[in-house]
Amino acid sequence: MINLNGALAATRRFSRRPASLLLLAAAACIGVGGVGCSTTSSTTNTLIKSFNAYLPPSGTSLVNGDVTLYANSVYLSASVGFGIVGSSGGYISLTSGTYNLYASLPSATQQFAQSLGVTFSGNNTPYTVIAAGEAGKTSPSPYVPQIIVMPDYTSSPLTLSLASNQCAIRVVNVSLNPNPLGLYSTTGGVPSAPIAAGLSAIPFGYGVGSNPYVAVSISSLVNLAIVDSTAPSTVLQLPYNNSGNISNLNTNAFIAGDAYTLIIYGQPGNINAFNALGGTWITDYPLP
Repeated sequence: MINLNGALAATRRFSRRPASLLLLAAAACIGVGGVGCSTTSSTTNTLIKSFNAYLPPSGTSLVNGDVTLYANSVYLSASVGFGIVGSSGGYISLTSGTYNLYASLPSATQQFAQSLGVTFSGNNTPYTVIAAGEAGKTSPSPYVPQIIVMPDYTSSPLTLSLASNQCAIRVVNVSLNPNPLGLYSTTGGVPSAPIAAGLSAIPFGYGVGSNPYVAVSISSLVNLAIVDSTAPSTVLQLPYNNSGNISNLNTNAFIAGDAYTLIIYGQPGNINAFNALGGTWITDYPLP
C-alpha cells in the first residue's frame, strides 16, 4: 500500500504538469481586473476549476447559453459552454479568502445565480465550482439556478493500492433526472451492479457525505452505465451535448493513484440536444 502523500505521488504530480496548462492559467489571469489572480504557487493561493451544468431558458442559442463565473470581480471562467470545463480543463489560481460568487449568461443584464460568503483555503487547495440548475425554477425545487462549490482531492483522504491499480473516484449528479442516479458496471450491455457502495442512488447536488471519493480498481471502470435508481436494469443514453463532444464515460484514460470526478448533467433522454444528458470525467489529482 502506498499513500498519495508520498514521494512517488509528488514526483508524478510535477513531472506530468503540461506547459500548456500553465500558459492557459496565466492567460486566465491577464486583465481580469481582480486582485491576487496568479499562477505562482503560494500558501495564500487557491486553485479553481469551473464547470457549466446550467440549463438556460428554452430556445437559447449555443453562444448565449455560455456561462461566465466570477469571484467578486475576478473571472473564474469566461463563456463556458454547456457540459464543458472552463479554462480548457485546467485550474486558475486565486488569492485565498472569502468571496461572493456570481454566474451570468452573455445576454443577461444581471447574474442568474450567486453564492455569497464562500471561503477558499490557501496552500493551493483545489476546488471545482459548478453552475447548475435550470432557468425559471424556484424553491422548493432542487433545480433552482445555483453555484455549487466542491473541495477537490487533496492530501490523500484515501490510501490507494498502486499494486492493485486503484484510483479514487467520486460521482456528482447535477442533472435534471427526476430520481437519484447510479453508476453501474454492465454485462452484455445490461447494468449488473454499482461500481462501488454508495454509487447506486446519487441525489442531485453535492454534499461531503453523499459524494465522497471511493477507491476502485481501474479494471472496474470499463463498460460503465448511468442508470435511474428506480430502473437500475436500464441504461440511460448519453447522446451528443450542445458542443458536439461525446461523453467520456467509457473513454477516459484512468491512471492508478490519481483521482477523478464524474459529473452527470443535462436532461435524460434526447429531449433536447442542447441539454442532453451527459457524463464527463474530470481529473482532480494530481494537480496540473
